Amino acid sequence: MKFNLIILTLFFINNLICAETTPLDYVLKEDSVTLIAVDFKDLENKTKAGTFHYNVYVPAGYSANKDRKYCCLFIASPGGNAGLGNVKNWSKKNEWIVVMLVESKNDDAPGASMSNFISAHDDVVKRLRIQNGFKFGTGHSGGARVSSLFSSYREGFAGVILQSAGFAWDKTGYLYDSAKNNKNLTVYAIIGTKDGNLKEISELDRNLPVHTIRKLISPDIGHEWAPEADIVLGLE
Repeated sequence: MKFNLIILTLFFINNLICAETTPLDYVLKEDSVTLIAVDFKDLENKTKAGTFHYNVYVPAGYSANKDRKYCCLFIASPGGNAGLGNVKNWSKKNEWIVVMLVESKNDDAPGASMSNFISAHDDVVKRLRIQNGFKFGTGHSGGARVSSLFSSYREGFAGVILQSAGFAWDKTGYLYDSAKNNKNLTVYAIIGTKDGNLKEISELDRNLPVHTIRKLISPDIGHEWAPEADIVLGLE
């Protein structure tokens, strides 16, 4: 009896674990945000395995427009649980798919931020009709640095909007490989005049590859998510 109880308990635990991964045929509500769970296997050995999550905004009319492919914006936050925030109105009006990373945050366990991005990216391109070549990344502060790496890990990115920080860096310096290797990547940076990272505007201008189209602005703000009007200019 005790053995059977153990087997039954393990069965239920296994089912709970498996149930957390969101099936690809799960129906997503339109003009709404849905939490998706992904079982990430770490096949590239660059990150870490585990279950990661993202919230996805699906625009109204998605199901009716079956032949249409959509622009997609990926968002990272320094505190995790990224939200629509300053792109809420834009994504609704212009009918963009928006992927908001959940576990990606500052001071995360090694590799967790990129595991969150890769797992979300690879899942959403199978789950939804996303136009390759019309993917964009953005984030605030440490989330901006994470978003600067998206193009290094997955193809099809046309631009990155950096809010309150420049590119990711390590002991060797700033990591511009995504811009160097993707000549189609446009860089739009918004770092306020009252932000301690303001100096990174000139750093970007000096060290981005010559071929990189860039727009670098400094509104009268501190270390914060960009005003909606400025983020919209970067998306247009």
